[in-house]
This record gives sequence, structure tokens and C-alpha cells, in this order.
Amino acid sequence: MRLAIFGCGNIAKRIAASCLKVKEIDLVGFASKDIEKAKAYSENYGCADYGDYEHFLNGDIDAVYIAVYNPGHHELIKRCIEHHKNVICEKPMLFSVEENRELFAYAKENKVLLMEALKSVFLPSIGEVKRMMKEGEIGEIEEIYASFMRAGHHPESHWISNLVSGGAFKDLGSYCVGTMNYLMEMEPELLKLQSDRKEDRSETTAFADLQYGSIRGKATVSNSMDGDCLLRVKGSRGIIEAVNFWKQGKISYTIDGVRGEKDIELISDFYYELRHFADLVDNGIKESPVMSEEASEKILKITGQIDGTIGDLTMPMETKRLILRHWKKDDAPEMFRYACDPDVGPIAGWPAHRSPEESEAIVDHFATRNEIYAICLKDDKPIGCIEIKLKENSDMTDRDDECELGYWLGKPFWGQGIMPEAARRILQRAFDDLHMEKVWCGYYDGNRKSKRVQEKCGFRYMWTSEDLDVPLMHEKRRGHVTCMTKEEWNNLKAEEEK
Repeated sequence: MRLAIFGCGNIAKRIAASCLKVKEIDLVGFASKDIEKAKAYSENYGCADYGDYEHFLNGDIDAVYIAVYNPGHHELIKRCIEHHKNVICEKPMLFSVEENRELFAYAKENKVLLMEALKSVFLPSIGEVKRMMKEGEIGEIEEIYASFMRAGHHPESHWISNLVSGGAFKDLGSYCVGTMNYLMEMEPELLKLQSDRKEDRSETTAFADLQYGSIRGKATVSNSMDGDCLLRVKGSRGIIEAVNFWKQGKISYTIDGVRGEKDIELISDFYYELRHFADLVDNGIKESPVMSEEASEKILKITGQIDGTIGDLTMPMETKRLILRHWKKDDAPEMFRYACDPDVGPIAGWPAHRSPEESEAIVDHFATRNEIYAICLKDDKPIGCIEIKLKENSDMTDRDDECELGYWLGKPFWGQGIMPEAARRILQRAFDDLHMEKVWCGYYDGNRKSKRVQEKCGFRYMWTSEDLDVPLMHEKRRGHVTCMTKEEWNNLKAEEEK
């Protein structure tokens, strides 16, 4: 199969390196609007040809791998089909079910193969996960979870900010949803979708709750903050996990309490989808049995729903008396009202705020962090703060599946059970939404109220440390560490439901 790569970004380098390992593929060259870049790429990978898109479309190649920026996919796929070239297109291939149906129909009309390049579903490691699930090695499947969270540094002009074709969920979410769909072999129902999408920009973080028959699914994505990058399948006898599941060959598992690992063949992450595509072209097959029109449509039925979720991530969590929501810039006066009290901050390890401007700067900082919340009464005015400190903001853990709980409350509201009420709701988010395995917490010697909050919530005392640095106060203190596991959280919930 004679193949050209359209696009000369960083991903094209990885695709080309994998093409050279597939004996069925003859990598002819690269195409780009920037001819000099196409020439440099072709020379680097030992290809004989280069040019613009029309140069190859009018040539004798068999297929095109489209690796241009995502909003350019639709037009370029259509041009390839018009010239009767088979197409494999980098994920997310398209952005709506309507586009998907249009171009698959066009491909069938022109008797060419169109396939979305979702490399994860072709990896031997994911195939092994599927085999273990099918053969019941972890018992009855109870839950499936996939996440892809990484801090990106995209300029405002980057396509990822485009409201129509950009966003973390359409981009990274296709790996999560597509892989779960492949493993579960059914179309999921979308139960809930939260995102930080705004009217003037696409989302950078999103959470989706899915239902596969009787089995719950969860997809978590972010291109603005680091977090876990993980596939996890939970069964009645154990769990299977794959870190960086879309690009590596290792899986770990715990079955009946026995932990093990498998290091599965990985020639390269793009190799297996390319070999599959080449086999289809060589055999005249016009639709992939793995990444079919239906498979791509099932992904889009979930990831395409992001268009209707503007502002959902900022929707509050509620308890009987409280609203927990993200901080807003106009919250600064309310923060200063309570944070200026010398009885509030210093005992928790930070100095009392000295001016409204200081509170304003801190609110601006808080407003950029997704897991820090204002504690409000039903009038929506902040009276305190509570945070799920992920590993990059925690001194207690460096694990993706653990976090730390931090909080403070205005003095007029002490002794009313407000903080335990807020903490229990945040623990629900940490364990049930973010799939944490442990939540750490702690208090400095003498902070009896904080100790009592943790006891009421079910945290267990772990250890005491002497001479702890308290950097914001420029001193050392004695500190006590507590912890709660997911199993303990689930036991607490079960007791409350009795």
C-alpha cells in the first residue's frame, strides 16, 4: 500500500516512524501547505516524494493518513474521497454525527475505505484487557473508568479553543469513550456531563458519567491540569488498570487479592492501527470491523454533547444547608471579611489577609483551579473554602489516585456542623467522581476544631510529625496526619443508607 501523510506536525513524526515498521506500507512522502516543511520531513524519513495536497491527490498513491489540525479534517477527507483515495484520519476525525454519516456515505459511494485512527483500540494491551473481561478473570464487571488529564500550554489562537471544533472532551475524550465502548461492546447512555466550557471558549476540563447497561462508566479529561491518565475496569473479583492506556503495553491487575502485571508486546503505539488499515486496503475491504462508521458515531454521540454543556462545571454542588461552587472574582470582599480574622488562617497555616487587594489576588488564583470551592450558604455568599488538593498541590501525596483535603471556615459559622457537611460532599466528589483511592488530611497541634471535623467525617489517625515546616507562617509546628480509603468511604455510605 502506497501511503502519504498529510500534515507535518509533531504527531506526523510518530506516525511516520510507525509506518516504517509496517512491511505492508510504502511511505511515499509528506504533504503540507508549507512545501519546505514537507520536503524536510520526506528527506528525514527517506521518502522519495513531497508536495502540497493536490500533488498527492492527483498521483498514484493508495491511501492518505490525515494528520492536520482537527478542524481541517472534514474538508481534507472529502477531497481525498473525491480523488478515490483510502483515508485514515487522526482522532477526533469529525465533530458531529451528521458529518460522520455524510462522509462515510460519500466513501461508500466512491468505493474507498474511511477509518478513524483511534490507536488505543488496536493495542495488544487493550486486547488483553478485553480478553480478561470476556473470560471472567475479574468476575462480573461492575465499573469502567478512563481518564486523560494533562496540563497543556495552548495559545488563545490554538484550535483547541474553538467553540465548534475544539475542546478537551472532543479531543482527549475520544480516547476515553472510544476505548470504553470497544471494551464494553455497546453504546453507552450519557447520564451527566460537566465541563468548564464558556460562551467565549471551549472546555478545558470535563467529566462524563455513562451507563453501559447495568454498568457505570466514567470519563475524565483535561488539557489544563495534570491528573491521572488511566483505564480501570472493576469486577466482582478484582480490577485491571492500564496507565497511559492509549500508548503503552503494560497492564496491572489485582484478582482475589493477588496483584500482578503484564508487559505486553508494543512495537509502537501507531503500528497496530496502521497494520490493520493496510490489511483492509490490500484486501479491498471498505469498512473497518473495529473502527467502523457505527463505532465512530457512538463516540460522537457522547463527545458531541459537549456543545450543550456551557458552564456546567461551575454548577454548584449542594447539601442541605450549603452550596459549594467555584470562586468568582466578585467574591473577594466576602473572602476578606472572614480571611482577615487572625483566628482563622494562622491556625490552618496561612497568615490573615492584610487587605482587600490581597483577597482579590487569591480569589483570582482560586478561580483558575477546578477543585477548589467556595462554601456558601443558600444566599450564595462565601463563608469559607474547601479544596481537593490533587498531587501537584499536595504535600501529602504524589499519586494520581490520591488527594488531600484542605478547608477553612469563617469564625461566625464555627460550631454549627457546617464544615463536616461540606467535607462529606467533597469526599463524595473525590471518591465517586474523581475515583480517588485515598484522601489525606491533617491538622496542626492545637487545632481541635479541625481535628473534630476529620473525626466526624470518618478519617483515621495515621501519624504525628515533629518540626513540620509551615512556609507561609515562617515557622515549624507539630502536625497530625489522617486518612480515609475508598473502602472506608463506601462502608460509611452503606451504613448511612441502612
